[in-house]
Amino acid sequence: ELDIRRTKDGMLVLVHDDDVKRTTNGQGKVRDFSSADIRKLDAGSWFLPAFKNERVPALEEAFQLAKSQSDTLIALDIKYDDDTLAGEIVALAKKHNILDKVMCIGLAIDDPKLPARLRKEDAATPVGGDGKERKDLKEALGEKNSDWIYVRFMPTADEVKTIHKMGKRVFLVGKLVAGNEPENWRRAAEPGVDALLTDYPLECRDVFRKIQR
Repeated sequence: ELDIRRTKDGMLVLVHDDDVKRTTNGQGKVRDFSSADIRKLDAGSWFLPAFKNERVPALEEAFQLAKSQSDTLIALDIKYDDDTLAGEIVALAKKHNILDKVMCIGLAIDDPKLPARLRKEDAATPVGGDGKERKDLKEALGEKNSDWIYVRFMPTADEVKTIHKMGKRVFLVGKLVAGNEPENWRRAAEPGVDALLTDYPLECRDVFRKIQR
């Protein structure tokens, strides 16, 4: 998952919060930094000393790395929007030949106008639909500008089958799977959940591979 924001001079960068204070040695809003100044910040020491002087990455740098990761799905958590953002994201993904590896969430789920703009740039742009709760699933299945269903509950085998029949895929997020949750990963893998968001990707991959053998 990559969190996308924009600097004051237009660079798309990867920062979770709208303020840099929590994850860098700086202070202030991302939108108030130039691209040069935000790249001077230490964005690694807060996590571990070994990552001291890691820099705030640009979205394009992440896309460049993704080209070599054939089985990686990149969830683009769009935290900021403006008139040109949809076009820039799609253009960058196509430039690096990874449009099929991304899936747009964040504001793309919360604002129905953004998925339409992303699809206008390229009809093949993968977008998540809002199925956060089970009661939202029917409406999410009818969203014409999405091909993923973003859920925060454990879907049943029948629900996964229905989603697949509609030509969409299932993306599971939230507390059920974010931590080291092998039993919940197994419960997701068995009915055919297509992807999930976790802080333990290698351990999760092992569980999925055992199920898929």
